[in-house]
Amino acid sequence: PEPSVRGIAAKALGSMMKGMGEDTFPDLVPWLLSTLKADGSSVDRSGAAQGTAEVLHSLGVEKLDALFPEFVQGTNHQFAHVREGHMLMFVYLPVTFQDSFLPYVERVIPCVLRGIADIEEGVRSTSMRAGTGIIANFAELSIDLLLPELEAGILDDNWRIRESSV
Repeated sequence: PEPSVRGIAAKALGSMMKGMGEDTFPDLVPWLLSTLKADGSSVDRSGAAQGTAEVLHSLGVEKLDALFPEFVQGTNHQFAHVREGHMLMFVYLPVTFQDSFLPYVERVIPCVLRGIADIEEGVRSTSMRAGTGIIANFAELSIDLLLPELEAGILDDNWRIRESSV
């Protein structure tokens, strides 16, 4: 449950994957993705998201490209714990990939705004963390991407999206 331990463990997973290759750990990514969707502890989902981000970073942007549609789609899942798990990816991926994540920001912002309006508090708070992190990391680099989405959110029918966009 200690965030610093999870962070170090996630980095260790990424380092092992980078050093030894995906073939050495063929079940790791599927296990992390499964844990991301599990109806268990939010701490487990957070660790899985952080571990997945580090492992994907070690495997390269091509692997992120392959899994990114699943992350976006997961933010619309019928179960709140799955939505929260996938939204956690947008908390950790920007931090892990840094500037390499910039091309994905435009596709993430609508997911984050929708998550902020979710009926479940866990999804809303995770979405707010993701949005805050994206703005903190990319506001200067991608103001042209962020501003139109936030301006559109101000006019949204959902009051939570309007409030969060402001």
